[in-house]
Amino acid sequence: MHGKDAVVLAAKNFGGILQDIQIRSRFASHNQIMFAYDMVVPAPIGKFRAAVLMEFTNRLISKIELFYDASPFQEKKNEIFGGDSK
Repeated sequence: MHGKDAVVLAAKNFGGILQDIQIRSRFASHNQIMFAYDMVVPAPIGKFRAAVLMEFTNRLISKIELFYDASPFQEKKNEIFGGDSK
């Protein structure tokens, strides 16, 4: 996914099903931060683990890399990410 509009739309849609985020660990170095966390969404997915690496330029997020197993989301991917997701 590239571009602000696509990311904002996906975040809004995902926020509609997100029930909780539990940050397990966080690290920072220079202009980067990394979080390891558990996200909770309704059944049948439930809790799943994820990580994010973010870079900052002039105190604004300039790059986001998400790491998670997407297989539980296959049924909901068009709902969350829009109809043209791969």
